[in-house]
Amino acid sequence: MKRLALTPALLIGTATSAYCLDRLTPAEIASLPQDQVAVAKRGCAAQWPNDFEMRLYCEDKQFSAMKKLIDRGSVSAKGDKL
Repeated sequence: MKRLALTPALLIGTATSAYCLDRLTPAEIASLPQDQVAVAKRGCAAQWPNDFEMRLYCEDKQFSAMKKLIDRGSVSAKGDKL
């Protein structure tokens, strides 16, 4: 029984740690294409209108993915497809 009680706590700790790694600084977000940042913010707000924690999570995931695409060269820093 103790093993089952510890498992959710470990999963929550792992999810929280992984989530924190995806957070960008305000300067990193400012370096992203701002038209695409606005699209991501609107999409997350529409999906999570009353759950601000989920909205923050959604935005952080979108911004992190956008930065990864730019870093990999799939999207230009101006937001254009290459």
